[in-house]
Amino acid sequence: KIGKTLSDCALKWQENRRAVKKQVRAEYLREMDHTIADFAAHSGLSDIGEIGRKQVLAYRDHLGSTKGYAIQTINKKVGFLSSLMATALNAGWIETALGGEIFLEIPEDEDRREPYSEAELKRIFAHSIFTEGKRFTQAKACSELQFWLPLIACLHGMISSEIIQLGPDTVAPHPDAPEILCFVVTNAGDRRVKAFARRRWVPIRKELLDLGLTDLVATARTENRRFLWSSMAAHGDDVTRVSGYFSSFWTNFSRKDLKIESEGTTLYSFRHAFQDELSRAGHPDEIKKALMGHSEGGMTGRYGTKRKPRVVNIAELDEAVQGASWPFLTAIKAMR
Repeated sequence: KIGKTLSDCALKWQENRRAVKKQVRAEYLREMDHTIADFAAHSGLSDIGEIGRKQVLAYRDHLGSTKGYAIQTINKKVGFLSSLMATALNAGWIETALGGEIFLEIPEDEDRREPYSEAELKRIFAHSIFTEGKRFTQAKACSELQFWLPLIACLHGMISSEIIQLGPDTVAPHPDAPEILCFVVTNAGDRRVKAFARRRWVPIRKELLDLGLTDLVATARTENRRFLWSSMAAHGDDVTRVSGYFSSFWTNFSRKDLKIESEGTTLYSFRHAFQDELSRAGHPDEIKKALMGHSEGGMTGRYGTKRKPRVVNIAELDEAVQGASWPFLTAIKAMR
């Protein structure tokens, strides 16, 4: 033992970042602190003098075998520990580095996600969660998110982290067309948006208002919540934790309860289904990019210069969202 902890390393890491005038995001620090606490609970260690490669690798394998996190999430958490221990090494607190090859290799086909088919969407939204107000009570089901997240993802093409970070301030009329209510995908309020092209206004499908979205927003405002979801408040507004919980829940739910076993289907499949519906309706690429936050050039230009999607009139985007054909919508019942 040397009398230093990972939390001390986190403070030193922040100090080093600020010394070179680099950003220190509050959300990033929350994720780092959560990983520190989770690692300490798993390993039973707090003093960095007792932490070595063996303990970090054991934690990495635990995240995959016990918690079922995706490889990218596991590598992110291991990356926190690696950065903190490297900070300790550079500060002269420890003498030995963790060494290389501590991250899991991502399979080449990891990002080959498939859209949900029309039959699969019908099966999903015919479940009693959406038609009878059923709610799974386990923590990973994330309360009302089990109803709202799949629905918003399918009808608007938003990714789960964007939906989880929705708050009372991000449901608002468009400044150029006050009659069009939108989800505002933004990095304001210390939110995380993966790329600047994804900051956008997404018109809200009108059926969601009848299903209780307005009441959800009003409740969040009344309770002075930062986000719309009670599960976020219950877990300290920790986006990573709630995202991991719900992803784990959805994987088990879709396989065991819904019996959907199509290879490559995940929560992201709702986004692909939304894109397919826009294509089926004949909307041009400009509409798709503006609604989904794709930068110009698409995925084929991932290593080139990124540009914001071309500006599209909000009325055209609203027409695309409202006009999409979703037969399952008529059977969905309002939340109680």
